[in-house]
Amino acid sequence: MPEPYDKAWYNPLVPMPGTFQQIDDLDPALGLTVPTGARAALISCEGADIRWTDDGTTPTAAVGHLLQTDATMVVYGSQQLSAIRFFETGATAVLSASYYR
Repeated sequence: MPEPYDKAWYNPLVPMPGTFQQIDDLDPALGLTVPTGARAALISCEGADIRWTDDGTTPTAAVGHLLQTDATMVVYGSQQLSAIRFFETGATAVLSASYYR
């Protein structure tokens, strides 16, 4: 019986143990500390909304994409992981990131 996927394109993301990151001070705007070999990150926001950019500009309280409190996002690709920056819209914001290879 054939497998349920085509191995030529199937490339699952594998969790990277010990690479969980939590940031509770995003003012000024900060990037991620991306572990070597990471290909993606699951990012969540708690406490207050966060603004983010991935094009080299610096996010502010009014500039950037909005990641709302209790929301998650996935960032793919080593270049995007290195370029993304975050800014808290309130002092209680906490960003959490889990990395995958």
